[in-house]
Amino acid sequence: MTTSLLIIVLTMTLLAPAHAAPAPPTNVTGATYVEFDDSTGIWVLRGNPVAVTRGTMTVRATSMTYDSRQQIVRASGAVNFSDPSATLSSAQATFWLQEERLLAEGGVSGTFREGGQETHLRSQSLEAWRKDRRGIATGDVQIRRGEFTLASSRVEYLEMQHKATATGRSTMTTPEGQLSADRIEGLLDREEGVAEGNVEISIRPRGDPAGQPIEGRAPKATLRRSDSIAVLSGGATVRQGQNTATAQEITIDLQRNRVVATGQAHLVLYPPQR
Repeated sequence: MTTSLLIIVLTMTLLAPAHAAPAPPTNVTGATYVEFDDSTGIWVLRGNPVAVTRGTMTVRATSMTYDSRQQIVRASGAVNFSDPSATLSSAQATFWLQEERLLAEGGVSGTFREGGQETHLRSQSLEAWRKDRRGIATGDVQIRRGEFTLASSRVEYLEMQHKATATGRSTMTTPEGQLSADRIEGLLDREEGVAEGNVEISIRPRGDPAGQPIEGRAPKATLRRSDSIAVLSGGATVRQGQNTATAQEITIDLQRNRVVATGQAHLVLYPPQR
């Protein structure tokens, strides 16, 4: 059936559960087809696109169902979510309006803004809690801020703390090189990473693209771009060309490509090849 926007807005507002806490009305625009089932309280909405707005949050998609009793929106077809601090797109999504929770699936792409900084996300799925500014992304996840990129199969992102924790085989990439581990905790605002479990690091020589990279292995490593250092600990091995160093802790100077080994250090050095 067709009906006026005013009737849609009033009806969807009045059908909210009586026991629910006071909430802003849910407004719908752009609908070219509207169907309502009074027995279930479910609306079917189609448009190019339909836009559902509640407070500062807006969801757009070509097709939606809205469960007015459970306050759940299910959207499909070029789904776009936006609020003052984030935008998100996906193939389909479910929104629990009362909980301010969403599950986006299929080609998820998002941008989060805070304090003039932008964090970009790509994944196959994302479950997010808007009040907590927390999200869990899975499936070919990539989180990027500035020159700092974190990739894994699963990443939990805490927006207020600027922290992303990647589990499963994870990789952190910066202009200086790449760090891989079973778990990486990235502090995005400080461009710092703490890696644990089968850590591997590869540092590119500055000013000498053809030079030998510095490669290292350790149980744990910390990379701090602000200090231009990477610290490998717990029994580390670093190699550059044929030269190797093993020690309890090895510090790599990212600017100067210099290695400092401390604690039971053992070096194997070869003369330069001519």
